[in-house]
Amino acid sequence: MSWHKGDSVSDAFRGLFGRSDQYALLVIPDHTVLEGTTAARRLFGLDEAGIVPVPEFPSTVAKAIDEAFQGKGVRLELVAPTPDGERTFDVTVQPVGTQSVVEKVLLLAVANCLPRSRRDQESELLVRIALAVSQTDDVSLAVEQTLRHICQATGWVLGEAWVLRPVEGGEPVLGYCGEWTSEKRLLQAFTAQAAGLRFRRGEGIPGTAWGAGAPVWVSDLRTSGIFTRRALAAAARLEAAVSIPLVYAADDEIVAILQFFMREVPADNEQLVQLVSAVAAPLAQLLRQKQSDGAHRLAEARFTGIVSTASDAIISIDGSRRITLFNWGAERIFGYSAAEALGQLVDILLPEELRSRHAAHIVEFARSSDITRRMGERSRIVGLRKNGEIFPAEGSISRLSSGGEWVYTVILRDVSERIRTEEELRVLAERMRKAAESRDEVMALVSHDLRNPLSTISMCLSGLRDDPPPTPDMANGLVVLAEESALLMSRMIQDLLDIASIDAGRLSIDRVRQTIGPTLRRAVDMHRLIGIEQGISVAADVPSEMDQIAVMIDGERIVQVLSNLIGNACKFTDAGGSVVVSAAMLPDAVQVTVRDTGRGVPVDAIPHVFDRFWHARRGAAQRSTGLGLAIARGIIEAHDGRIWVESTVGQGSAFHFTVPSTTNAVREWMTDDRKTPPQKSVVR
Repeated sequence: MSWHKGDSVSDAFRGLFGRSDQYALLVIPDHTVLEGTTAARRLFGLDEAGIVPVPEFPSTVAKAIDEAFQGKGVRLELVAPTPDGERTFDVTVQPVGTQSVVEKVLLLAVANCLPRSRRDQESELLVRIALAVSQTDDVSLAVEQTLRHICQATGWVLGEAWVLRPVEGGEPVLGYCGEWTSEKRLLQAFTAQAAGLRFRRGEGIPGTAWGAGAPVWVSDLRTSGIFTRRALAAAARLEAAVSIPLVYAADDEIVAILQFFMREVPADNEQLVQLVSAVAAPLAQLLRQKQSDGAHRLAEARFTGIVSTASDAIISIDGSRRITLFNWGAERIFGYSAAEALGQLVDILLPEELRSRHAAHIVEFARSSDITRRMGERSRIVGLRKNGEIFPAEGSISRLSSGGEWVYTVILRDVSERIRTEEELRVLAERMRKAAESRDEVMALVSHDLRNPLSTISMCLSGLRDDPPPTPDMANGLVVLAEESALLMSRMIQDLLDIASIDAGRLSIDRVRQTIGPTLRRAVDMHRLIGIEQGISVAADVPSEMDQIAVMIDGERIVQVLSNLIGNACKFTDAGGSVVVSAAMLPDAVQVTVRDTGRGVPVDAIPHVFDRFWHARRGAAQRSTGLGLAIARGIIEAHDGRIWVESTVGQGSAFHFTVPSTTNAVREWMTDDRKTPPQKSVVR
């Protein structure tokens, strides 16, 4: 049965006196019998079934009951008739209740026609201890009352209780829990020292009993090798001791050690030990209950500590989807304080378009057989912060029935930083892949394209040294060929340096305020002779107003861009065709176009024309590094402009780029009603 404050004394009585051959009654102040065994009902002439009337107790018994209600225990002899004839009974009348209020009286009668058996002693002592323990949930008070009843019944001077106390990460130890003695003044020093002692298994008399799992007697404390308080025991005239394991019957586990001291070893010591082991069961029950409660509180405290400090959001909601738990991690991730979130619908943490779907998921989860489930298995989950920001998350949900209602708990982690890092790593990996490709292409270029002009130079020099040409003109031709090969190598090396600078973000751009018209005409002039040699018309179609439009550019770099575009146009234009450089004014920029009448670029190739090495891959008639257009794009983007191409196969291509203007001159010119049509100058 369960022994704690919440049980009624009537329940305790029925649990203790189930046998009909015991003589026991439970009485209230008007002498009405609340509970009684069959034997006791017969003894006092009570109805054995139905409602129990107020009996006619013998005067001595009635007087003892009245005294018991004043808080005094009474023992007396009673001669009463029985089916076996007249017999004499020892009657004990014991008050039941607190120290100030006696609520009920227990009357216990034991026939004394023969010497009292150990069973009768057990019954009486068990009742006293059980009733004392049943009226308190205070372990110290229950221990004191149990020790008091045992010492009074046995005549032992002192009783101590040692209970198992947990040790973090190790085996429990025996710690002092309390004592009772009839000689407090004499034993004060002896009991005071006990409070600071701890015993491991096998240490001292209590630890030895714990290790053996059986009572341990020490008949002479003065010579005992396992007793630690010999001097104090001698001063208190204590001669012997016994430690008795207190076993919780439900799991046959030791929960405490009861230790008793005496002036001499009793002759019937084994019987007394058996008596104590039997009657201390209610205390074992209470101690186990308190240990369980303590373990539960410790686990709960640890859980609370873990939950409150966890960096992940831990959120619980009830069946109506209202928040009942909101830890520090949730406060940090969502931006709400716990005070703001508790009691609110969980919808405040969800984007509006997901709220109805979340409610449906909760209903479906409640109907399923799952107790826990990983979230986001079907679709990515997101959360909504207090500031309106939506963030990606991952988590799991579990459910627990509490008080007949399901409680749902989510452990959620903000994965924004992880996704951002993964994206950065993906971009980095892609850059590394492209860098590896570029390295391979550069190596191919160095090993192949640079080898050709180098071989030409070597051949020309060998010819001049080993087999000089017969005429100066032939010798000069070899020199010119070597110079052209050296210039080609120089351009290739410069292209490689430029593309490396662009990749590293270190492309040198020295922008100054200047007009763009002269820069465009200079680039056209540089390629006019090349066009004449190839039978191609190279011209500039630049309005004179371009000599007044200010831009912030690096003139040499813009000429480099135009040289690449014009050179490509000439390369892919047949004799008789044309290449024209033009310019137009936009609201905030100047757009430059290089248009040719060449073979054009296929539609599927247009997205790749600005990729490095592309020209080399598509097999142009004239060899180059294939870096010109990639470098042109890097230079224009460094000017905060953009570059693109429009092309039709068989009709030609138009490469466009823009550079921002630095004044409002463009806009003023375009909106001036007095303006005259722009004058175009064409350089051929």
